[in-house]
Amino acid sequence: AECTVINFTVTESGLEDQLLFLVVRLERPDLANTKAELIKQQNEFKVKLSSLETQLLEMLNNSEGDILDDVDLILSLEDAKKTSDEVKEKVAVAQETEAKINETSENYRPTGNRGALLFFQLMDLSKMHTFYRYSLDAFVMVVSRAVNSVSLRAPKQVAVKDVVADAEKEDPDDEEDREEEEKVEVETLEEVEEDIIQLDGKQLAQRVVQLKEVITKFVFAYTRRGLLDADKLTVASMMTTKILLRDGKIGQDELPLLINAPPDPNPPPVPDNTRTWISDMQWAQLKALEKIPVFKSSGVSLTQNLESDSLGWKRWFGEEKAESADLPRSCREVSS
Repeated sequence: AECTVINFTVTESGLEDQLLFLVVRLERPDLANTKAELIKQQNEFKVKLSSLETQLLEMLNNSEGDILDDVDLILSLEDAKKTSDEVKEKVAVAQETEAKINETSENYRPTGNRGALLFFQLMDLSKMHTFYRYSLDAFVMVVSRAVNSVSLRAPKQVAVKDVVADAEKEDPDDEEDREEEEKVEVETLEEVEEDIIQLDGKQLAQRVVQLKEVITKFVFAYTRRGLLDADKLTVASMMTTKILLRDGKIGQDELPLLINAPPDPNPPPVPDNTRTWISDMQWAQLKALEKIPVFKSSGVSLTQNLESDSLGWKRWFGEEKAESADLPRSCREVSS
């Protein structure tokens, strides 16, 4: 006996594709429906070609005598060839259409990527506490609600008179009722169908950014409700660093400096004009920090800048809320 083991574990790339399909279905249901129809159509084409092949093989197998004298077989072969050519043409058109749909859908991939990143970040929270467990189905619902909360699709509007007129054709009222209906002013009535808003270029890029932000906001709000107060800031920081790393706004070499602030193992001596307000450890950490290119302005390193403008840095260092205070003038361009 043979046994096949199937791994149903969710992967980040697989979840990204699933969320991409979800976002496209909500944003562009026309594309999602067309693609579904194309898949169904292509499957029907495959079945039809297989059926033709089986039919021809049966006819060839049952043919007696010279095949060239079998008129029915020859006609069937010609019909099969004609049908096969038509199917191949339709398949080519369907593949071309599907390629265009996929190209448009790929513009929304960053939203699926962000959602998958956040879900696997939630999966890691179980390392903090065992009861931090999250359902994939619930997560998908959160993403769906996030996208719907900023939906651009407005319900179609139809005049009430038109609805009344259509109803009269099927079930006419008496003369008095019709006179009353004619007095109804043109109002609007929501239908189930919704208008599809197609975006491209800069508008589409801005829309994708908006979707990424709202998905992040909804996921964190959903997660925060079940977190201990002591863990909320930690989880927010973890999500933020993961997003910054994925977007390339910080590098892997910068992350340890942000989290641990490791000191330079062999720092030079602390300058005399800064020794009164900077410790040896802080100076060593600054020497490690200045290895990041952003802290090198016009060829001047961070510690050289600090040494040349000791008073300005000392003032900033003594601020109660230094993180929101202005940096010394010579180093403000590195502050965002």
